Amino acid sequence: MTPTFRRFVSLLAGILSLAAFLGLTGALVGGWAFGFAMAALVLGLAFGYHTWKLVQLGAWLESDHQARDMPDGFGTWGDLLSRLYRLLRQEHVQQQSLSDSLARFQQAAAALPDGAVMLDNENNIVWCNPAAEAHWRI
Repeated sequence: MTPTFRRFVSLLAGILSLAAFLGLTGALVGGWAFGFAMAALVLGLAFGYHTWKLVQLGAWLESDHQARDMPDGFGTWGDLLSRLYRLLRQEHVQQQSLSDSLARFQQAAAALPDGAVMLDNENNIVWCNPAAEAHWRI
């Protein structure tokens, strides 16, 4: 059994256990119809909560993916969103590290006495040092 399936079974078992408990308690207090209504209420609320969290996550994914705008949650949703937040933070740190490395490279290349030019995949100039600007008038 995979960890994902185990997590699913655990969540489903928790929801069904709560529905059964409230359904039986409601049946003892107010009859079978009341018990059934209580169980249906629990299942409906659980379905509604998970649907709402999916809608929030979908809306966030369609936006600009800012970590500060990520929806929050509790239980399984809290765990999932926390992991997603950590992944975003790691990506941000990696992007910052790459930007810093590029800036250091450009500073070093700018100090070269020879011309240095950086091209993109389509051979367009994206950066050049002052020596290249002076030599090739770009």
